[in-house]
This record gives sequence, C-alpha cells and structure tokens, in this order.
Amino acid sequence: MTVLRAGMMAALAAAGLVLAGCSNDPTKQGPSVAQLALQSLKGRGEKPKEVTPQQIAALVPVALNRIRGSALMALFRDNTQLAALGEQETRGPWRTYTTTEKQTLTLYRGLVAETRGLNYDLMSSEVGASAALVTARRGGEASRTMRWLDGEGHEVATRFACRISRDKVEPLQTVTAGTVSAVRMVEICRGGGQTFTNIYQVGGGGTVWNSRQWIGPENGYIALQLLRR
Repeated sequence: MTVLRAGMMAALAAAGLVLAGCSNDPTKQGPSVAQLALQSLKGRGEKPKEVTPQQIAALVPVALNRIRGSALMALFRDNTQLAALGEQETRGPWRTYTTTEKQTLTLYRGLVAETRGLNYDLMSSEVGASAALVTARRGGEASRTMRWLDGEGHEVATRFACRISRDKVEPLQTVTAGTVSAVRMVEICRGGGQTFTNIYQVGGGGTVWNSRQWIGPENGYIALQLLRR
C-alpha cells in the first residue's frame, strides 16, 4: 500500500457524510455499497470501527459492479465511514458524484469544490489556480476561496494563500488503469486562522487518482480514490 493510500484511508473519513445507498443505478437489487460497508465496519451495539485496507479492497469490485461510468471511493468521519459514489453530471472540468441519497461531491479537475448533504456544507470554491498547478504537476503559489454554511445557515467565505510543491514520483497501482507513474503533490494553505495540507497523487494527463483534501473546519479531511475515470 502506498504512502498516500494510507493517507487516503486517514482522510476518506473526515467529512461527516452518512453515505447510504451508493449505487447510481437504483434499479439494482441487493444491499447497497454503503450497507455492505456498514455491515463490515460496525458490530451489533458497537461504535463504528476504523476502515481497514482489506475492507476497502472488498468493496471496490462491488462498487464497480453497481456503478456505471466514473466512480469514486470515499472515506469519512475519522476513518469509520466508507462509501462509493457514481458520477451524476459533467460540466467541462466539473464533475459531480452522488449517492442515491443525493449527497454529492463536486470536483474541479479532481479538487473538491462543493459538497451537498453534509452539515456545514462547502457551498462553493474557487480552486482553479490550485488545480492548474496540481494537475500540471508543478510547484508554485496559488490562492483559493472556500465558502461554507455556519451553524445558522449563513454563508462564510475564507480566502487562503497556498504553496504547492512537487514531491516524489512513485508507481501507483490503480484499480482500472493498471500501474501509472504518479507525482505526489503537496498543497499547504493558510488563511482565516486555519492551516491545512492537501495531498494528491497525480498521473499523466493531470488525473488525480488519490487525494486527501480538507473541506472545512467542521468536516475536516476527506480522502478520495478514483476507481474509474
């Protein structure tokens, strides 16, 4: 397991989604991916346990079978909630992934820009400057603006100054595209009294295969693994 895959497990859990019903084909029969995840992660009367690499590996083929088109695996809430999301809509560089419960993540060139269905949603973001550097696998400086709902439903915007650096090149075993040469990109952002570090594994052509991304002060980090482009 690569360093970021371990990091991905640490971050696919931070967002607070209750991701029930993860197939984007509701006509499929049998338990949903999320139901299978919950069965594997939580014993009767017990608190949820951390997701293991073995549980992720077991859910990947189920997700690919149930979801048509592009698919993501996501880990939330302190590594205890695992879910698969199917692509709902593509608008140029924007891709929206959803569960059957209509909880969504919108990515801009692989960077999380919006969430819906969470408490303290990330309502919108300007992440284009960061995305340009990350997907080109180049270091540099960028700014981003992120907007959330606070506990009273008011939108709050914060501007961050970010430094993006190119780390090591490493072979990455993807689920559906074989082994790719990925560059580990690190983004450190500061603003509004917050500091966070995003990590991306980026293949040729700018595909973000794995990432750990901060989505807000309340929801913390989410980790994403692209199962199928």
